[in-house]
Amino acid sequence: MSANMDISMKKDLARKSVRKHFIHEVSCYIVCIREVK
Repeated sequence: MSANMDISMKKDLARKSVRKHFIHEVSCYIVCIREVK
């Protein structure tokens, strides 16, 4: 039971970090576009 919970927590954490990374990439991209224009 606790091992199962640990796995789901790790999956959730991974999902959050992926989303965070994606948002960071997108914001960098937007900044680059503004710099070029």
